[in-house]
Amino acid sequence: MSLSVLNKPPNLVWRLFSLWLPLLVLIVMGGTFAYTQSRDARLATVTAEQTAYVNQSITQISAELSHLRHLMLLLKGSAAMRQGLPADDSWQLMRIESLFRRFVNVVPGVSQLRWLDEQGMERIRLNIGPKGALRVPDSELQNKADRYYVSQGMQVAAEHVYFSPIDLNVEHGKIVEPIEPTLRATLRTGVGDGLAPGLLVMNINLADLFERLSTAVSDGMHLEILNGQGYWLLHPDKRLTWGFQYNAEKNNLAVRVPRLWQQMGQHHYANGQALAGEWLSYSLIQIEDQDEAPRYLYLLVTTDDGRLAQIHAALLPPILAVCLLCLLGGGAVLYRIGRADHERWQLGHRLAKEQAALRQAYEDLARLHETSQLLQDELVETRKLSALGMMVAGVAHELNTPTGGALVTLSTLHKQLHQLEEQLSSGLRRSDLERFVGQCDEGLRLALHNLQRVAGLIKRFKRLAVDRSQEQVHKFELKQCVDDLLASLHPLLKHQPVQLHVTIPDQLMLHSFPGVLSQVLQNLIDNGVQHGLLPKDGGNLWLEASKVERQQLEIRLRDDGVGMSAEQLATIFDPFVTSGRHQGHIGLGMHLVHQWVTQVLQGSLKVSSVPGEGSCFVLTLPLTVREPVAEAID
Repeated sequence: MSLSVLNKPPNLVWRLFSLWLPLLVLIVMGGTFAYTQSRDARLATVTAEQTAYVNQSITQISAELSHLRHLMLLLKGSAAMRQGLPADDSWQLMRIESLFRRFVNVVPGVSQLRWLDEQGMERIRLNIGPKGALRVPDSELQNKADRYYVSQGMQVAAEHVYFSPIDLNVEHGKIVEPIEPTLRATLRTGVGDGLAPGLLVMNINLADLFERLSTAVSDGMHLEILNGQGYWLLHPDKRLTWGFQYNAEKNNLAVRVPRLWQQMGQHHYANGQALAGEWLSYSLIQIEDQDEAPRYLYLLVTTDDGRLAQIHAALLPPILAVCLLCLLGGGAVLYRIGRADHERWQLGHRLAKEQAALRQAYEDLARLHETSQLLQDELVETRKLSALGMMVAGVAHELNTPTGGALVTLSTLHKQLHQLEEQLSSGLRRSDLERFVGQCDEGLRLALHNLQRVAGLIKRFKRLAVDRSQEQVHKFELKQCVDDLLASLHPLLKHQPVQLHVTIPDQLMLHSFPGVLSQVLQNLIDNGVQHGLLPKDGGNLWLEASKVERQQLEIRLRDDGVGMSAEQLATIFDPFVTSGRHQGHIGLGMHLVHQWVTQVLQGSLKVSSVPGEGSCFVLTLPLTVREPVAEAID
């Protein structure tokens, strides 16, 4: 954050608006969610009530139809019926009248009961009114063959009770007032039953049933019954009912609410639907299945707008109150936030100045760190060159003895050769020749031996130098690598009171960095000689190697020297930590060893020590390393 930005005070109004807007959105979303969940819970209760009323109404209607069916069959199968309407036309209509009177006295809701002959002519008819059952005189009996319920009733099976569509009772071409919702049940006679051919017809006045069904629903709901064409048979608004008989085609659900009627045609029942601005449930009931097109009734329970408004009115105030409280509380919090922003701006202004000073100090420290890193890299290279220089000096010293011996031997042989030439000119004796041959043979053997030593030293040094200079992964034998290292270290170790015991099995092959491993072992041996063992007393070094599980190699280097304290163990691998700084050591040896082992050789290095009992370094290395990392090697 720059000072130019901090010099401008923050826009408190914009800050409050940017914080208040998300809060407002959150409160609106939360209030909407709470309202929706609460409304759905209330509507679930309403839906359960509607479903219960629909099922209850279906049960009552089904029970009524089943009861009528059994009554018609019972009436037809009675003994009085067989005696009153024998098949031989010797009818005794007085018996039938007596049977009909007894029947209507025990069966409520019957408005007419009659028997028609096979031409559709009424032969006996009882009208049931407030004064009881009255037989219609024969002169007033009518031919009903043109009525749909007669023609259809004559076509059904003999033992099937036919139920006509529900309509209003019509007499002499006029609708009877007050209206009588009528269901006609018919049953054929004279088909294998010993009765005269004809049709029993019973008119059922459904006014009482409709009244019971409409009053069964609770307040705030009402029941509607529609026929299969969408006309209302029962509705709270009487003006909408019986539209198909009053030629009021608009009083039809398909016309007034086509979307609902279309859904009812596709789905025969629904519980808890929001359609046409109302909350409703409906179901279908089949009342006749013998026609070519089965006949249905639809029972529809709707909830008044007033009850839905009560639900909304009951939910909105508490939810709005909670939202308002959240807004007030949020406003107070936002005001505190605005004040805090102003104070934060003041603190930030001061902090920016301090940051500028800290940034300058950081840049200075970064430059110092870069310089320190370059110095450390130079010290590392110096350490490598120092080790290489010591190794070269040692190898040169080792080469001096056999080379000098070979030179002395060859010089003596050269002198003896000149003596032989002089003796040849003065007279060579056999004994002189034999002595020369013997001296020559012995001298050549001695020279050859010294030169072989020189060649071996040079070969080992060359192999060691190549391994360290190339720093590439290749396959090598561990014992040979250690032998080359010890040969280069021999001049340094032979003047020290140190005994080095090496136990390395043959044919132990590795696919790794031989130069890096040689450098690690050299530093560890050098560390043991310089720091682990006393210069005067000396001691023993043990270098051991063995395979362990999971294709790994374990190398142990231990001594019986002075050991290390807990503090020294905790910092032994840290850079520039040394106990021999007065001797010119810089403290990078063990740090480099740890880096080489963990990053290049892909292994681990552990150290344990007891003061006065010596130290033990344990290297755990894979027999085969992964792809080398150039940065780690460098």
